[in-house]
Amino acid sequence: MNNFIEDFKSLLKGFDPQTAEYALGLLETEKPDFSPSKPFVALRRDENFIKRFARLYIAVPSETHRKKMVEILAGFSSADSIAELLNIYSAGKADVREIIKNSLMKYGYGLIDHFSRLKPVYRSNAEVSSFMDELVKSSGYYEDLKDLLESPTEKIILYVLKQYHRYCDAGIIDILKKFKRDPNWMIRFNVLQVLKKLETPEALDLMLNFIADDNIKVREEAKTFIISNYSMFSDKICRYIDDPRSIGDFTFFQGVLEVFEYHPDFSRIFKIINIMMEFPEGVSLKARGVLFSVLKTKLKSKELALDRNSEQYKMVGLVFAQLCKWNSEHSARIISKLIENFGYLYIDILCGEFLLAESDEVKNIINKIFRDHQYFLKERGVLLELCHTLDAEGLEKYIKLLAINKVRDVIPAFAKIIEGLGHSRTVELYRILTDNDFDASGFGQKYKDTAVKTWNAESQMESIEALAYLKDPELPALLLKDWKNYQRTVKEFALDSLEKNYLNEAVIGLLNHIFTHEEDNALKERSLQALAKIDSTGSTEIIMKAFASPKKPIAEMAAKILVEKGRERLLSQINVLPDNLKEALGDILIKNDSKFMDEIETQIASTDPKIRGQIIKLLTYLSRNERAKILNLLKKFLKNPDPHIRAEFTKLMEVIGGREIVEYIVPLVNDENPRVKANAIEVVASLGLREISNILLPLTSHVNNRVRANAIIALYKLGNPNVVVGLSEMLRSPDKWMRASATYALGEISDPRVLPLLYTVLNDGDPDVIKNAFRVIKKIGDTESVKHLMKFLNHENKAIKTAASETINHLRKEPVNKG
Repeated sequence: MNNFIEDFKSLLKGFDPQTAEYALGLLETEKPDFSPSKPFVALRRDENFIKRFARLYIAVPSETHRKKMVEILAGFSSADSIAELLNIYSAGKADVREIIKNSLMKYGYGLIDHFSRLKPVYRSNAEVSSFMDELVKSSGYYEDLKDLLESPTEKIILYVLKQYHRYCDAGIIDILKKFKRDPNWMIRFNVLQVLKKLETPEALDLMLNFIADDNIKVREEAKTFIISNYSMFSDKICRYIDDPRSIGDFTFFQGVLEVFEYHPDFSRIFKIINIMMEFPEGVSLKARGVLFSVLKTKLKSKELALDRNSEQYKMVGLVFAQLCKWNSEHSARIISKLIENFGYLYIDILCGEFLLAESDEVKNIINKIFRDHQYFLKERGVLLELCHTLDAEGLEKYIKLLAINKVRDVIPAFAKIIEGLGHSRTVELYRILTDNDFDASGFGQKYKDTAVKTWNAESQMESIEALAYLKDPELPALLLKDWKNYQRTVKEFALDSLEKNYLNEAVIGLLNHIFTHEEDNALKERSLQALAKIDSTGSTEIIMKAFASPKKPIAEMAAKILVEKGRERLLSQINVLPDNLKEALGDILIKNDSKFMDEIETQIASTDPKIRGQIIKLLTYLSRNERAKILNLLKKFLKNPDPHIRAEFTKLMEVIGGREIVEYIVPLVNDENPRVKANAIEVVASLGLREISNILLPLTSHVNNRVRANAIIALYKLGNPNVVVGLSEMLRSPDKWMRASATYALGEISDPRVLPLLYTVLNDGDPDVIKNAFRVIKKIGDTESVKHLMKFLNHENKAIKTAASETINHLRKEPVNKG
């Protein structure tokens, strides 16, 4: 007992004597005085005191004092004291829960505002949530509001709905249904606000009905909520998309499409096309916008790489085929717009459709597209892009379409871009135009059909040099055919010319033939070295195949290239090599180059940060098959004196994973460097290391802003939502970076319930903190947020003004005016 009193007294240090005396009196008086005196207010507002006082509950030996503590916490009637009581209730037994229930019931529904704020916090705690519902229900709250509706006026109805918005449960759904078609739009709007609090199937159905409301504000409010909480409505929305005939109201249908446009599902693209084709213009027009949104989820804007085997190419082909069958003015315009938005290379699909079509209607649609959009041919930039993007097959189909339709001025159009094409494309273009009966004789100056059949070595070398410079596609075959008859000097010159001018995938077959069949080991090695210079999967595969050859000289030759040049090539081009080649080459080197890991270690310790970052990225690949080696390297650098290196390797632990990581992550969480510590906290959260989450709790009050914010984010993700309170403290910090990090953390938590807290950040005096708040609001905000941002449109700081405008436009789903 005495220990409890002494502990309680220790909590009162720092308070004035009058407040301390009042606090002791609360424990000792049979009927404590909870009137709003100065001491009462001082204790009630001190969040730290409330928390520490509540923690004494566990150690209190006397049941009398425990009851008294419950009475005092209830008497304070603050959000903090009620939250602590709910925590004690959650952990307590039946007798404790009964005491808390009796204490809180004394206050009727006077605590309802606190319950309203705390309910989202305890959403995941079913017992506490049910307890709050029970207290509100037993307080007569619902009965009193229902009684008011016995004589309803607009003011009374609005008042009742606003009270329901403060706190409600699923039991009020029938009352809400009565007012869903009330002639007063403000009543319907408030019904909508209450529905947001409920997540029952009936409430969701009722919410959906409002997207067809007569009032635009009600409609937009409903759409905004549904879009922001799409996961709750996705099944219903998709059901309507799958079965559009089940919708009788076209206004409702347009609302469904508008919601779907914000969360497009690529698998339903043909459902959208059918809606475009089968429904009236209003619905069809909205479906066209949805089609573009769906395609944007899979297609790059202005696609510049043609891959007919790709999912995107095949899907666009099916879309075009379906649209061509529509055979309307709309289909031609839509296809043209799709090509303009997603890349002219998709003209390749139209050309293919035309050449394969059996239907005149399809051919007429495609002809109309080319006839109405002459810029496909006449605009120099578009034509040059086509010639650079389309492969030989695509270019051939395109020119064949022009020939079939007897398009005029084809040669003059191509003549304008010829200087922008390389030798290979010039030769290709010449061949295709000629094959399609176009007179392209003027292009012949860039192509020399020289046969490499003379026995004169000097003439042979001149021809090889010219053809290599022109990148003549026939050159590899010509060399391959006569290779065995060439003198050694011609062979050496041919390899020189290929390396200077023609070292690409087209010569891989020739180089592979030389390597496989050439008897001269020096030339064999040169061909393999030339292959090593070609940045191609094919060349890499040949070198790897040579490395695995059962013939010892060949394997040694490939090994020599890999050991001598593989490491250098990998490290010097680590910023530009494709990931798959980087990984494959790294895998060979780590297994066969004994100096590879030493070189990696040296490079990490001495190179610039960008290169180091790429090396560490490579290590993430290699860790899949060589985890032990990478882990050993990681152990060395986790103790490196350079904090930047420790920080980067700490992030690598996230990829390596494994339970033994815990042994190394704990010291890093306690590292003296804030960046290392912050990265380590992120790893704990990413790997879900709940067993060591307790070491993060003290860091929620760390002096470093990033460490503190990361600790709160991590604990939140690991299942401790109460730590969000720490962000409130950070936001009150005089340090701008502490406030900025708190704002960032709110964004990472991405819980719309923190929006009110974010709105307080907008009053911050520092531009960086305000802009951070804009970014988070842009991420999780709603139309209500716009009201809080409008005042910044006239801000004296241009950057803030611009950021506010962009955020508002984003929340309204309107394009940003960059003018």
